[in-house]
Amino acid sequence: MYPYFGRICVLVILFQYTCEENMKIEYHDEKKEVPLQCDPPIKSTIIVWFRLQENGLEFLASYTSTGQLKQNVYRHIFSTEKIASNILTLKEFQKARDSGVYSCASFINNMLNFGKATRIQGHRDLKPTIKTMLTTNKLPRLNITTSNTRPCPCQAPTG
Repeated sequence: MYPYFGRICVLVILFQYTCEENMKIEYHDEKKEVPLQCDPPIKSTIIVWFRLQENGLEFLASYTSTGQLKQNVYRHIFSTEKIASNILTLKEFQKARDSGVYSCASFINNMLNFGKATRIQGHRDLKPTIKTMLTTNKLPRLNITTSNTRPCPCQAPTG
């Protein structure tokens, strides 16, 4: 078995627990910049960012407590200009790609201390609704009169 497998399992379990207990939810428009704020409860020398999506957990970036970037896996997607203030910026939100739960954690004595998690997602797709109204107008009553000069053959003349 790989030596990091146990650590990864613990990480996933802790991250999911953190998300359920302490999560704020934000809705964003497509192609807008999204600042993600996360303050680890305990500062340490290394702070890491994670994203949890339906397909799994992703490592996003790591930096030192002084704000020095150590690694940014998705440079084309995330900006780390404000990382010293614990803000990772999503450059251009895309609902399908970026919706998920984001959090950071600090490493202390082989332990992860998670900050508050944030779920970001796009606004719900509004399906157009077509309202149809059924209106019925009362038709005018037709008065039909017939004039027949011949007597009806079915009736015998009275007399």
